[in-house]
Amino acid sequence: MTMKQTNRLRQTLLSCGLVVTPMMCLAGGGDGMVNSDPNQPPPQFTKVEFLYSTDDGKNFDVLKEGTQLRTQKDRYKVVFTPKEDYLVTILQKDSENNTRPWSVATRKLVKAGTTYTVPDEKYTIDCDGKIGKGFCLTGPPGDETLYFLAYPYEGDKAESTPGTYRIKDCSKPPCVKHVTFKHVD
Repeated sequence: MTMKQTNRLRQTLLSCGLVVTPMMCLAGGGDGMVNSDPNQPPPQFTKVEFLYSTDDGKNFDVLKEGTQLRTQKDRYKVVFTPKEDYLVTILQKDSENNTRPWSVATRKLVKAGTTYTVPDEKYTIDCDGKIGKGFCLTGPPGDETLYFLAYPYEGDKAESTPGTYRIKDCSKPPCVKHVTFKHVD
């Protein structure tokens, strides 16, 4: 990432209420596909869906605001199809108000027209002794939020950078989409 791109990104994120430390290339929009740079078109996706399963990942439904997911029992994932190449990051704010990137989706380069599933369909995950598709919840119950972020790919290296995150408002850029659900025992 060039210094000019880093500075533009820093201004974009700060103006949108997203704090990233250390600085990292992110982006996206809120309820509508929006971008904070008025000179660039908003990120375009054919599909961005948060999904959940109550049967170890055999069948998935759309994860909606307020859906209840059980600790170590229910599973969740994200499925998306970009119309252009992007760097994407998926963040999760847990019930203790900690926001972290999904390690499998930190600054991941995605190509136009390809459908992606995170976690990838080829992985099975052990949740309390049961193997299935999708992540499962750990930690204390409470509200959890998933954030899907996308930044136009401009030839940068798609490398991950560890950091801590705090999102103040995802109704404005840089979020493409987000959902808050209930983590219950």
